Order: sequence, then structure tokens, then C-alpha cells
Amino acid sequence: MKLRSFYPGKVFWRIFNAEDTTHVIGYRDGFIEKGDTVTISHPKRQFQLELKKDWFLGSFIEQAGTIWLNSDNLILNEDGTLQREEDAITVEIDNYFKLSTVGAIVRFFDLDASSTDSNLNITTTVGYSTSNSFSRSTTIQSSVSDEQGNEFAPKLEVQGNVDQFKIGVEVAAKVSSKIIHKIEDAVQRTHALIVSQNIQTTNQESIVAKAGLVTAHTVIWQRRYVTGRVMYGGNPINFDATINYDSSRKREEFDSIEEMQKTNIALYREYKRQQLDKVPSYS
Repeated sequence: MKLRSFYPGKVFWRIFNAEDTTHVIGYRDGFIEKGDTVTISHPKRQFQLELKKDWFLGSFIEQAGTIWLNSDNLILNEDGTLQREEDAITVEIDNYFKLSTVGAIVRFFDLDASSTDSNLNITTTVGYSTSNSFSRSTTIQSSVSDEQGNEFAPKLEVQGNVDQFKIGVEVAAKVSSKIIHKIEDAVQRTHALIVSQNIQTTNQESIVAKAGLVTAHTVIWQRRYVTGRVMYGGNPINFDATINYDSSRKREEFDSIEEMQKTNIALYREYKRQQLDKVPSYS
């Protein structure tokens, strides 16, 4: 058990065996100050807890009698009430979603003027990959096929650090799994949505690459999430919770590579980089 105190001043704590009917000699005891956390346990995994003000002859804050478990986490509130951690907190969730861009991948199609327009299907997938050494990274794959399903351009794959994509709930302080579950439940009640534990997602789109033009097709991945606060012992702790990953698409056409260089230097640099590295950027 972890006991955290928001009570002003020093508190003497003492535990007794769960079966004890008199409370004179305790099994363990100690002191805790405001803002501190103490770990308490009993070999039988359950016990009674006594709390007194200042020292062992002080006035009672909580008398022994209630059976607590080693797995319980308790909060001693400022007013002297003792609660399980998950009952002592409240969750506030903002009423709107937020978006943050986490990555983009660009494909270029430079069709000769003597050819014909091409109807293309572009599939982009983002997810985890695991190496032979069991390390994980984030992978974006992009494949292009024609109307008959034949590969039109080589499949591209880029990898980034797994931390570039967030999943689940992230809290600005170390909290227990019970608080995480309470946040997840609050998100589901407020927005009727489940917090995402997986980033595997796929985008498919059909485009027309026109003959005689340079077509730049960009897929931008964005994280959709909610923010809020956990009120914990009177102190707000910020959190955010990932709902899913959405993608937006952008297509730009240029008469030539030279025009791209003049009008969109960032795209031109990416085009030249892909010509050298044969893989798209991941940013």
C-alpha cells in the first residue's frame, strides 16, 4: 500500500493484524509528513491502520478497525478523511479535441508528357514494427498501385523512434494504474470514445497523376487527443489521452521540377533528397 498525506503536520501511523480485536501493540509504525508518501505492507496482505496526530499519544485521525489490503492506495486528505486513491480523485476533461501533427510522407510522380494520365491507388500505413532484438520503432509504409492492382512505384518504408507516437493516457506525474483507468472511464463517459492503445491505422486514396506534370502527394498524420486534469489531494495534475490518429491529404501539381523549385522549395528539397536516398523523410 502507498499512503499519501495532504494532512497539515506530522501524522503517526501504525498497523495491526487484520484479526486483532485490541489495538495496543502494532505490527509496524512510523511517521508521515504533508506531501509525503509511505509504503506500508503486511505479510498476510491485509491489516488494520491507525492514524494519530503528531505522535503515538496524539488524538485519533483514523481509528483501527477497517481492513485494508496491500494493494490499496490511500489518500489522507487535508480535513483528515481517509479514502482509497481512486475515490479521492476527480477527473476534469476539456470539452474539445486537440490535434497535433506527428509525421508526413510525400510521394512524387513525374510523368512524361508523351504518356497518359494514370489513376493510382495510394495506401499509407502507420504502426509499430519489432526488430530481431525486440526493440520497437514506428513505421510508415507507402505503396502505390494502378487500376489493375499492379505495383506502380516501389514501396517506401521509413522508421522513427516509437516515442514519436503517443498512445493511451499520459499524466504529468507518476500515478497508479487505478487513476489511469479512472481517466479512461471518464473520457469514455464524456465523449463516448475509447482511449486508443494502438496506433496501427491505414489511409487509402485514389488520385490521378497527370501526364506532363509533376504531382506531389502528401499524407499528414495527426494525433487526435483530449486534455484534462486530475484533482488529486487538492492539486491539479494535467493529462492527455490519445483517441486516434487521423490523416489529411494534400496534392500539388507543377509543370516541371524547376517550377517546384521556384514555388515550393521545401517540396523541391524533399524531391531531391528522395532522388539521392530513395526513401521519404519522416518528420
